[in-house]
Amino acid sequence: MPQPNMIVLYDGGCPMCGREILHYRRIAGDRPIDWIDVTQPDVDLAPFGLNREAALRLFHVVDRTGAMRVGARAFMALWAELPGYRWLSLAGADLPGIAAGAHARMGLCPVRQLAFPAPLRRG
Repeated sequence: MPQPNMIVLYDGGCPMCGREILHYRRIAGDRPIDWIDVTQPDVDLAPFGLNREAALRLFHVVDRTGAMRVGARAFMALWAELPGYRWLSLAGADLPGIAAGAHARMGLCPVRQLAFPAPLRRG
């Protein structure tokens, strides 16, 4: 029985996020990953237990086991699926600096910083 696809919930309204996701999508090729832009009006986030604000606040990935990964752990889950990035996911699990760096870069999108008050920028 095949595993379900990984689901990546990303902020398509953030120029930096959009470029990064485009890069990941190119690398992913035909891997079983569903890419969901949470800024699209027809996206239903209720099945993920999220509202739009929460989905935009931090990076979210549902891994192939169905577990929700948030923040740095979401990046590591995605990297584990991407060729050329697997080493980074393994290093991130062992080296706190990589996980902290991935977590620190979230909330840096200038577009989103203008759109959300300070308490919502960092999770």
